[in-house]
Amino acid sequence: MERRWLSGFLASIVLVQGVSVAQADEIVVDLPNPFDIGGEQQSLPQPLPPSPVQSEYVGTVQINSVSRKTGGTLLRVNLSPALALQRLEVKVLKSQVKIYESTLITATGQRIAVREFKETGVLKDTSTLVSENLNLTEAIMAIELRAESYQAESDLELKAISNAGVPRLSVQPREVVQPPAPPKQPTPPAPVPPQPPPPPTVPDRPPRYGNCLEDLCVGDRAFNIQRDYRQVEIVNITNGTFVLRFLDNGGQGAGWTRKDLAKMSGCNEKFCVGNQAYNISRDNRLVTVVGISPDGKLVLRFNDNGGVGGGWSSADLAMMSGCVSDICVGTQAVNIQRDYRRVTVVGIQADQRLLLRFDDNGGIGGGWSRADLAVMKGCVGQVCVGTMAYNIERDYRLTRVMAIQADGKFVLTFQDNGTSGGNWDFSSLALLTGCGNGFCVNDDVIVVSRNNRRARIAGIQMNGLYVLRFLDNGLVGGNWANSDLARPR
Repeated sequence: MERRWLSGFLASIVLVQGVSVAQADEIVVDLPNPFDIGGEQQSLPQPLPPSPVQSEYVGTVQINSVSRKTGGTLLRVNLSPALALQRLEVKVLKSQVKIYESTLITATGQRIAVREFKETGVLKDTSTLVSENLNLTEAIMAIELRAESYQAESDLELKAISNAGVPRLSVQPREVVQPPAPPKQPTPPAPVPPQPPPPPTVPDRPPRYGNCLEDLCVGDRAFNIQRDYRQVEIVNITNGTFVLRFLDNGGQGAGWTRKDLAKMSGCNEKFCVGNQAYNISRDNRLVTVVGISPDGKLVLRFNDNGGVGGGWSSADLAMMSGCVSDICVGTQAVNIQRDYRRVTVVGIQADQRLLLRFDDNGGIGGGWSRADLAVMKGCVGQVCVGTMAYNIERDYRLTRVMAIQADGKFVLTFQDNGTSGGNWDFSSLALLTGCGNGFCVNDDVIVVSRNNRRARIAGIQMNGLYVLRFLDNGLVGGNWANSDLARPR
């Protein structure tokens, strides 16, 4: 019985082998396992499809010599060509640095802030800062960083990661910024030394027929102080006194002493006979010195009516020559205490105050100091009398520098209405010439922060920012930074 079962089993094996050989080109994937007692059919596990590979490309650039400028220096890294970026990494290679902000500039001019790179605090040497996933599809053409070193100049390494290709990075050279020079105290011209007094005027003397007493001789003429400064001639000297003849009526008198007479020649400590001056004690009337008393007091002739009077001191007069600081007689200026009226310096008082003639009405007044005036010549830094500039504190109105005050501030004339005003400092102005960090006056630009409106650089402020004139409406406005602008394509 067992022998018959074994013979049948072997025969079945031979039969199966014959079928397999005859059908060798067929693939049997689901034959039952003859040793599977349960007789259930089992499927083989199917392999999973391979996952797609996401490649990342890294571009690296080193930014050297980040300065210690307060508030940070704007650094720009360009991508050529523009690429969509996944994230950014910044590593401090040397010193310590603070990043104030970072901005991505797209190929269409849109500006996108990088949140993780804003007000970072001070990053130490070898620190690395990584941005979040940027999730941007638009290509980036530039990366801006505003950073400040907190020790020696810092070096940074910037990495840009993209899955669209290798970012090719280049640091834009930092042009030497040439903002207008900071204000300096005006350099006054070398003062003109006071003119020496003219030599004493010696009136013609008639032929002498007598002797001399002290500094007066027979034949000299003088003013008689005791007789209303009437003019006299010395006709004789007796017993140490003078015999005088009064020239107005020919009468004579004796017994006059030296202290009774004012000599018609010579000088006191400031004035000489023949000098002209303004009498500040008599409404600034013009006078001529005609005599010197023994005590040094002056005898004056008033030019407007010819009247003669004595007893005047040098303090009563203003000289018609000389200088005070950088202002001399003849200097034209603006009186900042009198509504910026134009004046001319006509005299210098003994106390070094100034006598002025007002150009609008010819009136003369004294007691003015150097601080009351702004001179109509000279320069402070790049700004000179005659310079045209925008006043950024008065709606960017166009002005002309009219004069410079003693403290270096400016008097400006507004071109729209002709009025003048002073006490304007350097920071109030934007010059109509020069260049900032990247753009110059008259350059055409695109204002990316104003929907890419077109404008023209109209002026450069003292802090390096720009004044723009918008081409679509002609309006003028300032305080535009380099980061707000792009060059037209």
